[in-house]
Amino acid sequence: MHEILSVAGPIPDQSATAEAEIAAIRGLINNGCLSDAMTKCKTALAKFEEPELYLLLGYIAQQIRRYDVAIASCRRALALGLEDWSNYFILGLCLVALNDHSEALIAFDRAHRLSPQRLDVIISLLEVTVISRGIDAAAILYASLSAQVRHPQLTKAWARLNFEQGVDLTNPTSAGVVAGQMTGREWAESRGHKVLMVLGIEEIPIESPPVAGTDRNLFRTAISSNNPYVAELKDVIIFSKSNTVLTRDNCAINETGAHEKYGRYVSHRSDSAVIGQRGDRLLIQPKDFELKDLEAGIMLSGVASDAFGHWVSEYLPKLQFLEYHPDFRDLPVIVDENMPSSHYEYLSTIVQNRLVRLPFGQGLRVSKLIYAPPETFFPVHLLANDIPPCEVGPTTIRSYRYLKGRVESHVGTQAPSGRNYYLSRRLTSWRRLSNELEVIAYLEGEGYETIYAEQLSFVEQVRLFQSASSIIAANGSALQNLIFSDVSVNVFVLASSNLHNWGTFYGMMSALGYQSTFVCGEAVGDPSEKHADYVVPIATLEDALARRAK
Repeated sequence: MHEILSVAGPIPDQSATAEAEIAAIRGLINNGCLSDAMTKCKTALAKFEEPELYLLLGYIAQQIRRYDVAIASCRRALALGLEDWSNYFILGLCLVALNDHSEALIAFDRAHRLSPQRLDVIISLLEVTVISRGIDAAAILYASLSAQVRHPQLTKAWARLNFEQGVDLTNPTSAGVVAGQMTGREWAESRGHKVLMVLGIEEIPIESPPVAGTDRNLFRTAISSNNPYVAELKDVIIFSKSNTVLTRDNCAINETGAHEKYGRYVSHRSDSAVIGQRGDRLLIQPKDFELKDLEAGIMLSGVASDAFGHWVSEYLPKLQFLEYHPDFRDLPVIVDENMPSSHYEYLSTIVQNRLVRLPFGQGLRVSKLIYAPPETFFPVHLLANDIPPCEVGPTTIRSYRYLKGRVESHVGTQAPSGRNYYLSRRLTSWRRLSNELEVIAYLEGEGYETIYAEQLSFVEQVRLFQSASSIIAANGSALQNLIFSDVSVNVFVLASSNLHNWGTFYGMMSALGYQSTFVCGEAVGDPSEKHADYVVPIATLEDALARRAK
């Protein structure tokens, strides 16, 4: 994302001090410290009205969805004479976000003229042309652009735009396969393949978390899991970093997209196999993948398998169902390559099957695929919707108990040793605690060790949670490992005031005997954005610790 801030060369007449400020702001941006970068940018602008400072402010504001601020900043940079493609590109992105497509078209066109080879600019220009002028006008533009820039990503983007606009594909073989979505159970049963129903539906408790310093009304309810099953899918294709299974009769098996209640809200934009979507149909191009043959295997690969939260909540729980298939122990488990090493370690503590690693850009033609869906509705991206947050991506109590039991039977248990840990998200690039350095300094003074969980092996993570007497964590997926701690552990979760679906996690942890307190600050940018950065004042944290100590 940060590469769009590539102004070529220094701004004329820029003082050495202003250049130093700009370099420092860029460093903060590259380290993901957007709140600090915005503050420093505004301070610098009070001293130097430099156009590149406005460009940087526009980029920061666009990243935190403050589109009004971003647009004003980019336009001020233009007024000061900055003619840079990235400034126009940021402006265009913000105008699109506010549905001003006619002005966005002008901005993207200017960005393209200044940087005619950039694919992201070209594709954005095509997209907004379709919206503001129609597919026919876009076709004329595409003919010109594709003659200048020959790239498969441009060809794919054009196929997607045509598909999404309802244009009949004149050459389906080269454009891709149009496939209607079905669940694995629907497809297998309708084709006479084996489906095993296992364990049954489980109720998932939901409970609003207690927030330090507030008297929020407690909210309790429950939702139901899916009815889990294991299916044999015959003669299908799976793709790396994809949740979609393509059948020989051109059906797209995708549990979230075919979800009876919420499937219409699912966006497949991160699914590597999906070029485009229109209604319940997907455009898929198997030729984009290097396909190899596999006689039989168990599917545990998918779009978000490299994200720890998805790996623990969405993928690993499938094993408790897949194990019911009579051939389970004799077949390899198919996983994505290039996941963090701790993901493979976690898997090896649960099952001992041989692994087939699927590199990015490859796919497998599988004669017999053993398949289980996620236990709940578990999308990666959603379109605009009114789905209750607690119904998106929960785990079940039985899954936590299954994972805890398997892991502890493999690595053993240990009693708490009185150690206190702060789990940092400083090494991530999103949902960061913006004043974390200040928080770390305070907590280390209170006897907390700062931990970066992603730098530890999986067994080291388990040992850390087992040894903990107190855990303070910037909200994130590392808290999934809380199941390995003793229930006496003191837990504080640092978060934005908009807790989104944390009531689901808290409800299940509470049912397992764990109690935690949420310490809330304010979002940096749009508070409705689930992964927005946030700030937790030290006084708020200090007060929360003092209250728990009583």
